[in-house]
Amino acid sequence: MKIEQMSQVSSANQNTSRNVNGELGKDEFLKILVAQLRNQDPLKPMEDKEFISQMAQFSALEQMQNLNSSFLTVKGLNLIGRTVYAETRGINGEFIPIHGKVENAMIANGNVYLTVNNATIMLDDVKMIYSDNGEYNKIGSLA
Repeated sequence: MKIEQMSQVSSANQNTSRNVNGELGKDEFLKILVAQLRNQDPLKPMEDKEFISQMAQFSALEQMQNLNSSFLTVKGLNLIGRTVYAETRGINGEFIPIHGKVENAMIANGNVYLTVNNATIMLDDVKMIYSDNGEYNKIGSLA
């Protein structure tokens, strides 16, 4: 192999990137399970107990994701009428602080969005929630 060819191969590998977030979702889990079934030894097939165990894990994973989605929805709906402080970024990356009452909550593409002062923000952008007496709680300290 020539050195020139080798440098072309290494630069081609650098241009490809994977988006790895460290999480396995239900789609990845199901793909692993199907691959396991396809590639099992025909003389020693997977036992029923193992298959049932993996299906139970898949079901539990799916239910946890549904519970998390429901929790975020309720959290967003409970903020309607409450005063919040949020920090978001504009189109050009500029910092935009938003302070006001939550007027509306909606769910789109699995994310919860809030309307504050006619601006739509993500629930994740909320940094503080104010109580009726003006005290605030930082999001990280809420139970």
